[in-house]
Amino acid sequence: MDSWDIQQVNNQIYTFGMIVRGLIESMAMMSENMQRQQLGQSMAYNDADFIKVADDNMIHHNGILTNLYSR
Repeated sequence: MDSWDIQQVNNQIYTFGMIVRGLIESMAMMSENMQRQQLGQSMAYNDADFIKVADDNMIHHNGILTNLYSR
C-alpha cells in the first residue's frame, strides 16, 4: 500500500466519522422533538436545523467529495 492509498483510507475513515457524528446529532434532535410532541409542546427542531447538521458536518454531495479527495 503506497502513501496515496493510505491517504485515501484515512479520508474515508474521516468522512465516515463525520457521517456518524451527523447521524448521532440528528437522532438526538429527533428524540427531543418526540419528547416535546408527547408533552404537547412545539418542536425544538425543524427541517432547516436538520439540513444545518448535514452542512456543518460536510455530509452533502460536495462536502463528501471534498473530504474524500483532499488533505
